[in-house]
Amino acid sequence: MIRRKICFFLALIWMVIIFAFSAQPSDESTQTSLAVGTMICKIIVPGYESLPLEEQRQMANNIEFPVRKTAHAAEYALLSILFFGTLVKDAKAKKKTGLLAIGFTTIYAISDEIHQWFIPGRNCHIRDVLIDTVGAVLGIAMLWLILYLNQWRKNRSKKDR
Repeated sequence: MIRRKICFFLALIWMVIIFAFSAQPSDESTQTSLAVGTMICKIIVPGYESLPLEEQRQMANNIEFPVRKTAHAAEYALLSILFFGTLVKDAKAKKKTGLLAIGFTTIYAISDEIHQWFIPGRNCHIRDVLIDTVGAVLGIAMLWLILYLNQWRKNRSKKDR
């Protein structure tokens, strides 16, 4: 019961964080994505900082879109896991609970896109809802895999005794 309350509280906090990022005007949001893209380039591109500034900017611009969409998927993967933790009561109801968590996450993704419609320079895109939903599905799939492997390990250790 306490785990479900903690997950609910964390889900609410995470939804507020997503809402805050979505409330950023287009220019500010792009700058945030470019900053992350620059950081990634510094880590994975040898000699990035010795490149001409214009070439550095171009590299960061080239990965801005994938960085932004990967962030979308990751945000919603975490949200679906938190919804799952809020909803799950019984170990036998994992499948139903996972699908419900994906559904709630998708509903929140739709509301987030509608919210962005009212932000200067931002738009409402079905594509983003689909990316967010894929993130939710991947989050639940990873969680199911972890739960399955954990149960398998427990059953194996019981068998070895």
